[in-house]
Amino acid sequence: MENLFGGAICGVIYHLFSGQPLTIIGSTGPVLVFETIVFDLCATINFNYLSFRFWIHVSYITRFTEESFATLIAVIFIYEAIMKLAKIRTQLDIIEYNRSVGCYK
Repeated sequence: MENLFGGAICGVIYHLFSGQPLTIIGSTGPVLVFETIVFDLCATINFNYLSFRFWIHVSYITRFTEESFATLIAVIFIYEAIMKLAKIRTQLDIIEYNRSVGCYK
């Protein structure tokens, strides 16, 4: 909710002063995944999320950081696809055909 509210305030300020009122501003996938992981970590270890987030700010982005985020997104998509396939396999009856190849006399 804070992300949505903060994005709305920054978006209004940006649109008032930028001269491009139709530009769409929003969070990207890696940022959303990062924030979700940090929030879950804070909930697990009983830390205040906002104070923890303040202390771990990312101030320098390198190529390694970009590649790490891209790999994380790819792994999440692959994991979700495999979990959906496993769910389909358990919910539906799968007919297995065991046809032997040979001559019958």
